[in-house]
Amino acid sequence: MDILQQLQQLDDGSRPIIIAIEGGSGAGKTTLATYIEHQLPNVTLISTEDFIVPLAQQEDTIDAALDWRRLKDQVILPLAKKKVAKYWRYDPTEPTTQQWLQVAPQGIVIIEGSFSTCLSLAPYYDLKIWVETPMMERYNRLVEKDGDEMKAYWQEYLPKEAYYIESNLPNRYADVVFAGTASDDDDEIEDVT
Repeated sequence: MDILQQLQQLDDGSRPIIIAIEGGSGAGKTTLATYIEHQLPNVTLISTEDFIVPLAQQEDTIDAALDWRRLKDQVILPLAKKKVAKYWRYDPTEPTTQQWLQVAPQGIVIIEGSFSTCLSLAPYYDLKIWVETPMMERYNRLVEKDGDEMKAYWQEYLPKEAYYIESNLPNRYADVVFAGTASDDDDEIEDVT
């Protein structure tokens, strides 16, 4: 059964289906989330980037960049109780501006991004998806997207992210694992579980 069929079976209309899509930086999480959004009706995307902790307030661990408590309290728990979720979107380019967003308790809600299946959030999801992509391919994608001036940043960040993955094992606790690498002759998303 492919992921679209699996999600359609989970979505019986009685409550929102909350799923998480995680993988390393540049793995293809957003690509997969957008693919699902375009293939199925009534899908809402929420990025973990909306829940970034301001750099000056971050602790020393890599997963401290995500304000998982706010994500849980403002989005996941209300939706699980079939209530409207209201959260403010953090924008590091406009840190003093708060944009409040609402999510209706219906359909499929995808929480996409790094650390979305951290141990503190994992039990709340109906489905956890991991996008598996080799680190060198992710690095090349990130440099292509962000430019050569970000090479040093990614060279420092990716090993820290690898440590998070090795320590928390989000890839092992995923319900579904996808290959984040595209074949030359196929534009489909590949389920490798």
